[in-house]
Amino acid sequence: MRIVLTACVIWFISIFRGVEGECNAVLGMQNKAIPDSSITASSHLSLNHVPSLARLDNAQGAWCSATTDNLPYDGKWIVYRKNDGTTALDGNGGISSLHKIPLQPQIRTRSIRIFPKSTHSLNGNASLTNVACLRLELYGCSAPVDGSWSAWGPWSTCSVTCGLGKRLRERFCDSPVPSNGGAPCNESERTEQEHCRLQKCIKPAVDGAWGKWGPWSACSLTCGIGLRSRERKCDSPEPRNGGVPCNRAERMQQRFCRVARCGVTQGNDLGFSGSGYGWETSPDTLGSGEDKDGWTVYYGKKKQHQGFSDDEDLALKSRPLG
Repeated sequence: MRIVLTACVIWFISIFRGVEGECNAVLGMQNKAIPDSSITASSHLSLNHVPSLARLDNAQGAWCSATTDNLPYDGKWIVYRKNDGTTALDGNGGISSLHKIPLQPQIRTRSIRIFPKSTHSLNGNASLTNVACLRLELYGCSAPVDGSWSAWGPWSTCSVTCGLGKRLRERFCDSPVPSNGGAPCNESERTEQEHCRLQKCIKPAVDGAWGKWGPWSACSLTCGIGLRSRERKCDSPEPRNGGVPCNRAERMQQRFCRVARCGVTQGNDLGFSGSGYGWETSPDTLGSGEDKDGWTVYYGKKKQHQGFSDDEDLALKSRPLG
């Protein structure tokens, strides 16, 4: 708050000013919340009548203008007018009395200029002839202050380390902070985001691995010895981004199978003959067993089969189930 005191050639006036309603807080003349440096005047009578002495309960005196002061102001002030259209505010009736002047309508201002316009005779004090003197206090309340956003803060780091991501920045409703019932900032405007792109992503290579075995197929022959098979897929996981694929030679397993013996009418008393993968053996040499790797081994002397000599040894392996 800034107080400007402008004098004309008048007698001593003492004014106590305030505002009706809830605006009745002391604004700082008496308690010096308004500092001496914020109280100025067009002139002062002497060092005992400087502007800083214009506080209401100042026992050291009051502000008084110089006798040569003649309305020195720049004319850039707004004249306060009451509701009834008048501009003059009544002062007190004596040197020791107080007079309260409610301002209607209330005003919102940073500076106030006091411009006395009437006089009172001060009997017995010749030194205060043809001067204006004043002591006052101001009462009021803080006006509502709407909140306003600060400058934007720095951008956050990108949400990803490669490729396309997002980054954020925020600001705060502290320039100023809303007070005295003022409107807050719009919270939806507190943050701002934008896309950000770092270096191209290089995806890690993933080698392929085999999944579980599928079920065994049906036997390839209805009688005699045939084959059945099962397969698996390279999907646990699939090879990606240049990873090593599974060995295709390990995709399938096969084993020998016999659903039933073939009849005598087919030319095989032992029942180990048939098309495709069947064979014939002598009854005294046919046998089976299991090797160290868990394979079932069928062995014997080949008697007759297309593509083999009569005396060639026969050994066939089949991986067991499980």
